[in-house]
Amino acid sequence: MSRSRALTGRAGARLGLGALALGCGLGALAAIAMTAAELQWGPLRAAGVPPAWGIAALSLPVTLLGYRPAKGAWFALLHRYGFMPRATE
Repeated sequence: MSRSRALTGRAGARLGLGALALGCGLGALAAIAMTAAELQWGPLRAAGVPPAWGIAALSLPVTLLGYRPAKGAWFALLHRYGFMPRATE
């Protein structure tokens, strides 16, 4: 079975859910870290930025930029531990 064929259909869509969860998890961790920093030091309030909007605006790029490396790591783990068929199978 070819690699492109192995990732199509419903099975391929399910394989990508872990990558999506990891990418969104990175954004959530960034939001938690920024919330803790805001509660401790208040840099957003000091700059005149509403904290909720500032945290959301800063965690969105982390999610978008972190998704691709998370996707690569997820599929590498799937391949490494035998959850994805090899191209020769």
